[in-house]
Amino acid sequence: KFKSDKVNVDVSGPGTQLYFSTTYGLTIYQTTSVTGREGDTVIMNCTLSEESLGGVYWYKGANQKQLLYSQLRTDKSDPRVNRTVNEGPTRDIDLSITFTNITWDDAGMYYCV
Repeated sequence: KFKSDKVNVDVSGPGTQLYFSTTYGLTIYQTTSVTGREGDTVIMNCTLSEESLGGVYWYKGANQKQLLYSQLRTDKSDPRVNRTVNEGPTRDIDLSITFTNITWDDAGMYYCV
């Protein structure tokens, strides 16, 4: 369980779906796993139950110390990662990312928070 000033995050088991709750009743759904080979590009899905008022971050590891992606330009995201923008009605709730040129060091658990 993770906590920040406004958010509680519950993680259920290794490699399972992450449920995210805030005082606004927001839930975040993530794909349970993605598979790729070294040098591949993968898409990691993150969908919100409703539009979020704040920025969304992707972290590697449960301790949230290794930032992978941030919507804020002032944060330093991994240059191999970009938001996967899908046009249409889910544009504002789909916060999936495209991760290019993956390596063995990239293997691990990632969290969209």
